[in-house]
Amino acid sequence: MDAVSSKRTSLSYWLIVAALILLGYVTGFSIGPFLWFIAVGMIVLSPFRSKPRVFRSGIGLFAGFLIGYTLIAPWSCTQTESFDVATDVKSVSPVVCTSLVGIEYSGPEPFDPSVTPALIVGGVTALVASMAAWFAIGPQKNSPKCCNDPLNSQLVRQQVRIVGGERMLAPPKGRKEREVPLPEVVAVAISERLRQYRTVDGLVFTSHNAELLHRTRYNNGIWKPALRAAGVEPTRENGMHALRHHYASVLLEGGVSIRALADYLGHSDPGFTLRVYAHLMPESEDRTRSVVDASLGAYAEPTRNMDSLSG
Repeated sequence: MDAVSSKRTSLSYWLIVAALILLGYVTGFSIGPFLWFIAVGMIVLSPFRSKPRVFRSGIGLFAGFLIGYTLIAPWSCTQTESFDVATDVKSVSPVVCTSLVGIEYSGPEPFDPSVTPALIVGGVTALVASMAAWFAIGPQKNSPKCCNDPLNSQLVRQQVRIVGGERMLAPPKGRKEREVPLPEVVAVAISERLRQYRTVDGLVFTSHNAELLHRTRYNNGIWKPALRAAGVEPTRENGMHALRHHYASVLLEGGVSIRALADYLGHSDPGFTLRVYAHLMPESEDRTRSVVDASLGAYAEPTRNMDSLSG
């Protein structure tokens, strides 16, 4: 979900809450309390919308209670009166209240049926619905088959962004998706990760509470301690972005073209890539010698051997 879609979704969410409150006021005591109950549930759960498992379990909690209570609570109450003309005596039958599932509550006049059974059933159904939602959408273990092929490529199409104080998935920088070759060493590492740990909503790496990683917490809790353990000063120059530059330098040193590197880094202009990373490219003279030697070295070796024999 990109930032624009997220803002629209958030606006729609709160418009629904406002509509429920307004409809509850208009309908009064007929269905108003139910609409207000749903609106209150959405308000309480709004901070957890970026946490699908918690949010949907909360929805199950509110919905389960509402359903259980509505089915058991006494709703329709009746009472009949009869008048004996001969004796001039009026008689009144006991009050009978019926629930939606046909349970009758009755008692002498005046009668105020208890809602305790409805509260108990509502609590049980709320717990069952919440637990069912929690486990139904819980972590699913991904198949590592995608990462067993060293020739496989990974599609870079999302990044974690903070919008309105919430972490969410958005398109990459420049909204440019790209396909990056997956080296065998990375494929093996990811495969091992998938075998040992369960993923959440398709995410291979998450925070300790199964949420999107927070860059600041990751930087302070993982990246900087790793730098110190390796004897590297955790300065701004050695931030996580340095990994991107290291990746580029390794590819250039190995002879990957500027055009290919620009595609892998998501640059629309290879000229920009060249300007940024030209200083990392091997010296042209040394590279020329190595290329020619690699090509003609096999032909030069017999000549050197003949010279040594003649000498």
